[in-house]
Parts: sequence; C-alpha cells; structure tokens
Amino acid sequence: MNLQSVIASVSVMAIIMIIGFLLERKTKSAIEAKQLIIQILVILAVPSVILNAIFQTEITDKVLSQMGLIFLFSVTINCLGILIGLVVAKIVGFTSLKARQIAVLAGLGNTGFIGIPLCASIFGPMGGLLASIFDAGMSLTAFTVAVLLLQEKMKFSLANFKPLLNPPVIAISFGLLFAISGFEAPSLIKQVSATLAGIAAPLAMLYVGLLIPSIFQKNKDVEKLQIKNVALPIFLKLLLMPVVTLLIMKGIPIDSFMKELIIIQSAMPTLTLATVLFVRYSNGDRSGLITVVTSTALSLLTIPVIAFLIQKFL
Repeated sequence: MNLQSVIASVSVMAIIMIIGFLLERKTKSAIEAKQLIIQILVILAVPSVILNAIFQTEITDKVLSQMGLIFLFSVTINCLGILIGLVVAKIVGFTSLKARQIAVLAGLGNTGFIGIPLCASIFGPMGGLLASIFDAGMSLTAFTVAVLLLQEKMKFSLANFKPLLNPPVIAISFGLLFAISGFEAPSLIKQVSATLAGIAAPLAMLYVGLLIPSIFQKNKDVEKLQIKNVALPIFLKLLLMPVVTLLIMKGIPIDSFMKELIIIQSAMPTLTLATVLFVRYSNGDRSGLITVVTSTALSLLTIPVIAFLIQKFL
C-alpha cells in the first residue's frame, strides 16, 4: 500500500465533501434529493464497484480462500469493536442503553459505500472485491449482534436477516456465480459497471457534505448534547479500533495486502445505518446522526494516519 495514494484518494474525497457542504449552504437541497443519492449509491454505484472488481479479477481457489478469511476477520473485528465500545462506555459511566448505542457506533464502520470505493481506489479491483466481503461480514454483525444488543428485551427472528438481502450482497453472489461458471461478461456490461463504479466515492462524500449544515444547525437537541456522547465513539472507532486491529494483524500469518485492507476497513467512520437501528430498536437520539457525520469528516484525517502506522509498524 502506497501512503501517497491513500492521501491522494482521501484528499479528493475531502474536496468533494466540502463541495457538497457549500452546495447545501447555498441551495438547501430537499430531503428527497439526499434520499435519491443514497438510492443511487446502494442500488447502482456500490454494486457496480463489486461487479467491476469481479469482472477484472480471476476467481481462483486462492481468491475464494482470501474471501472466506476476510469474512471471518470482519465478523470477529466488528464483534470485538462492539465489545470494546460497550466495556469502555460502561467504565466511563454511561447508562445501559447509551452504553449499548455507543458500542454499536464504536464497533461498526461504514465499510460499504465509503469503504468499498476507497479500498478499490487504494488497492485496485481486488481491493474493492475483498472490501465488499468485509462489508458483508459487517452487515451480518449489524443485523444480528447489534440488533440484539440495542433491544431492551433481546428478541431474535429470521426477519433480522431480511436487510442482508441487499443490492451489494446480490452483486457479490451474482458476480461470483457468473465468474465461477467460466462465462465472461460482455464488454458493454463491463464498461457500464466500470463507469458506474467511478461515481461511488464522489457520491458518498457529496452526500456527507450535504448533511453537515443541517446536522449542526443550532437547536435544542444539539445544545443539550454532551460532547462525550459523540467524542467517545469517534475516538474508539477512528483511532483505538484500527490500532487494536493493527496489533492483531501483526501476529497473523496472512498476505500483507489482506492485513492492510482489513486495517483500513477497521478505520472506516461510523456506520450510517446505525441511526436507523437506533430508531427501530431503541430510543434513537440526534447524537447518533451527529456521530456518523462527524466521524466521516474526521476519518479523512485519521485514515492517512492509520495508513502511516501500517507502513511503519505492520
């Protein structure tokens, strides 16, 4: 992994986020416009990154083995992040519900519509493919462990797995079946997927930029919000967890490329979906959304730091 390429990729994303912020300040886009961007990301852009990666990668037994390892590491690291977040939040003195919310914010990262495009940019098509597998492991953790943790009375049902049937997962399944079958995608399909893949990272950061002004407008919710409610999960997610992951990866005998990708994915900002989980399964508050947006903005500074630590100590 080249540190300069990481800084270049993150710098481009930061500039696009600032453009989104300035556009929102000037135009005040409707909520429907923001929802449309999310739909384009989830339904078209991120699946296209995955398909483009599969179309450009020869799916061998080694690649399948790497995918299996990435999935297992993803589930393990995400569960560990939730556990660390829960323990630290309780030590600091948060209530039971708030500690559980902080655990989810600290443990689960935006490994999908930010992590996949960023890894594809840093590591190439293979990076995008393995990043999508890491995201699948994160999604499994989110809709099992996180959902159970957020409920006052822990209830588990097969309905929890329904959100796992989403466009990125469908793209992984379809793409792998297509590749393993030995068929080659038509050049037109390859060109379309490559073109759509290119809009994933810009759209993701544009969306974050559009959110910033509305999140930090002065209102009673923000005034009442305690800084530690936001600062603790951000510190755990952006700094502590990547360092813990680096220490774990240092002692594991796998390809350095895989180690680097796993650490970079562990350094992703807080999962956007966390706010939806809070509203659905517990008493959601504004701190979740503010944490998501703030951590995304700050991650553009911390990801290069983590990349430097990888080069120095891994």
